[in-house]
Amino acid sequence: DKIESRLVWGTSPDPRYAVLHNGMLLFCDLLENKNTGIFMDMRDVRNALLPFYGTFSSMLNLFSYTGAFSIHALRAGVLQCVNVDSSKAAHARAKDNYRLNGLVPDDRDFIAGDAEEWIKMFIKKKKSFSFIVYDPPTFSRAKRSHFSIRRDFRRHCGMLNELAPGGYVLTAMNTVSVPKEEYVSYHPRSWKRMFFMNEAEDFRFAKDPYLKVALWKLP
Repeated sequence: DKIESRLVWGTSPDPRYAVLHNGMLLFCDLLENKNTGIFMDMRDVRNALLPFYGTFSSMLNLFSYTGAFSIHALRAGVLQCVNVDSSKAAHARAKDNYRLNGLVPDDRDFIAGDAEEWIKMFIKKKKSFSFIVYDPPTFSRAKRSHFSIRRDFRRHCGMLNELAPGGYVLTAMNTVSVPKEEYVSYHPRSWKRMFFMNEAEDFRFAKDPYLKVALWKLP
């Protein structure tokens, strides 16, 4: 069922309410549902990426949602980013966030489609990227396919080998049901881990962290 916010006190925020996050302005939906459009628990992860951006020329953002990783990278000097997400509505919100940060969205950089299908397409076209963000949902169901971490995560990482030779891949897993050791085991042994992080401290709600994120250097 759709979850809606109810005003308890004060005045309702503007539907186009924007917040400052990691130096970016991002539209935040506080009214319609639980998906505000921003994952603030990634705050420390974005900061940890700053020293690496200078080595990235091209970026692929899989499951790109409202584009925060892309905007953060482009503002830090990455030259070009391709966003892949199954939701056209998410792309529309991402483009609004681009404009809010003085970036001009190019429709060719926003692909509405299944991430695995586009991974295969890029491989077929011999396309490569110096940096890939792979931040999938724990589970999702689309019209023609569905995604499951335990079934697809390891396989997708193997496929990304062909898209970022000598480059970097940031992977994220957002579930407390998969411990750190299992998350790490889903990656090819040839990948070198540059850093590993959990959610920002002010998002911790249980003994074990729910968010596992690492940046990997590929051979």
